Amino acid sequence: MRIIGRDELLKTKNSNTIVVYGCGLSINSIGKKQRSILSKFDSIGFNWFCKSDIPTTFYLLRDNQRLTEIIIQTRSLLHNSKNGKFKQVI
Repeated sequence: MRIIGRDELLKTKNSNTIVVYGCGLSINSIGKKQRSILSKFDSIGFNWFCKSDIPTTFYLLRDNQRLTEIIIQTRSLLHNSKNGKFKQVI
């Protein structure tokens, strides 16, 4: 995982559509066919989405003193992902 700015974000994106994933229970209802369709677009994950098995193009962590512990835990999950699915995430 690496941190980028706006200019690199614009160079990195692969599509003009971005799929936004949160961390609600509805993630569990995304079927194989839907995943296949959605995987054709860039995607961004938030919060505890890193616990899912769906890879994303981008991942957003918000830095704020109150959330520091959660951010550290999330970064650890992203860096230590067992199957490496988040190694290419920006």
